[in-house]
Amino acid sequence: MRVKVTGSSAAFRGKDIYTSYQLQVIENMKSASASNLTQSLAVAVPGGAAGGVRQMVAGAPVLASGQEYVIFLWTSKVGLTQVIGFIARAVRG
Repeated sequence: MRVKVTGSSAAFRGKDIYTSYQLQVIENMKSASASNLTQSLAVAVPGGAAGGVRQMVAGAPVLASGQEYVIFLWTSKVGLTQVIGFIARAVRG
């Protein structure tokens, strides 16, 4: 899907830090429905800075606010939506 980053925040999930990116869907490549164009969603990427601690995860993308990307997503059983393929899958549009 092609998305635009509208914001981000980072927080601990257990001992790990995840950055949550807020995304505006520009194009859903799986479904061309017009309703997808106004959809927004949040995705989690491991790593980030929270509580004065910075964690870096090799290959995890750092997305810039206001930029467009083509990403592929996966949602875990607990409902955490993540970018799959990391940097190979976050391609600036």
